[in-house]
Amino acid sequence: MKLLWSPHSTGPAARVVGYLMSESHAAHIAGERKVLPRDPTPELIAGDGRLVAACIEALETIHRYSCATLSFAPDEIDMTAWRAGDRELRRKIDAALALWAEVAWTGISPEARPPMLVGTHLHTGRLEVNILVPRAVFRRISGKVVPRAWNPHPPTTESRRIWAAYQDTVNHHNGWYDPADPHKAAAISGPSWVLKRAAALDRWADCLFTPDGDFAGEGADRVAAEDPRVQIMLAARILARCGVGSRKALLSGLKPVLSDLGWRIAHRPSDTIAMCSEREGRDQQLILRGTLCHRIPPTPDPAMAQARRRILSLALGDLTEAMDRRADDARRVLHRAFCRPPTSANPMGILRACRPVPLSIRDRLAKRIRDLLDRIAALVQPAQVMDALTRWAGRPGDGFGAAREQLSRLENMPPINMPDSQNPHQTHSPSAEHKTETPTP
Repeated sequence: MKLLWSPHSTGPAARVVGYLMSESHAAHIAGERKVLPRDPTPELIAGDGRLVAACIEALETIHRYSCATLSFAPDEIDMTAWRAGDRELRRKIDAALALWAEVAWTGISPEARPPMLVGTHLHTGRLEVNILVPRAVFRRISGKVVPRAWNPHPPTTESRRIWAAYQDTVNHHNGWYDPADPHKAAAISGPSWVLKRAAALDRWADCLFTPDGDFAGEGADRVAAEDPRVQIMLAARILARCGVGSRKALLSGLKPVLSDLGWRIAHRPSDTIAMCSEREGRDQQLILRGTLCHRIPPTPDPAMAQARRRILSLALGDLTEAMDRRADDARRVLHRAFCRPPTSANPMGILRACRPVPLSIRDRLAKRIRDLLDRIAALVQPAQVMDALTRWAGRPGDGFGAAREQLSRLENMPPINMPDSQNPHQTHSPSAEHKTETPTP
């Protein structure tokens, strides 16, 4: 499992919530943005998208949210077991999410923590667990909810250290893949935007790379219209997937693709392959990395593997110490109303927590009925209040009836004579209704 962080933190909250939970997504394919279905559709694990979006929109800071992803390798999680609701697998994911929340807001009281939105992406053929949170903590002052900016992953060395310890602790405890394991190095790698577009094109086109160096399949024409760098990356990915096991075989398979695109090999260091356009030269180039690009296939160094195992074994202690330091920082920079009393962090207690026992069908049905009745009551209540106010206001001796009677009496009263401000000795003539004599000075 690899913990990834999105660079985006601004913009409308509805857009990021829609991207995470929508049944379709926009992908850049062959110079066009196409809307592609997500199959399987995203699954909501925890949270309410409307509530999280409302909290994000209420913030007045520039950076208003953080989005993280627990990304698993294709063969790391049994997708069939996940979709079937395997209890132990779901418990592990729940525990990893609970520990993520504790690391993000360690030292902060549960009442001050913002809501989380957690959902999955399965359409890529592997499990991705997405986490969206507002960049704030909250407290109540005189009945009002007051936010205070709080970034769960600020750009600091200490933050990178604590999240690396989190990743290592969770992977070591659950037996998941270690991204830094020398035995798990990627066969083909390159610029992230090229990799992402090549993966989207691969899923959309459903094409095959033939031994003759041609793309065949339903999306061959669309593949040919894509950026040359994406086409080359797609070809390299397909070759690696088909079992190409050496740099020489990779170059042999890429040769017809490069010829068709008007590209050539520019430079071949010992561990990478640099290619460029024959027309544009180095202004348009692509550098491939990965184990297949090495002249001599890399063999994991036993000393490095041993050092990595030691780091994993010490990750729990590193995470505990880092969480205690972050809790102290939170209590130092935040008002005490945001924080909870000092307690020692216990990551392993969170990871070993049992998943709640699922409700029976009868209990779930009763809960659904209660929720439905609550919603009906919430809808009916405003109408009942309005009806009661209408009846109260219409009664002659109550409600607004007394006020109407007083206004009616005021309307029938005679006008009041007021002296002229310019001539205070002058008085108005008596009205017809009051024929009283007024002495003149």
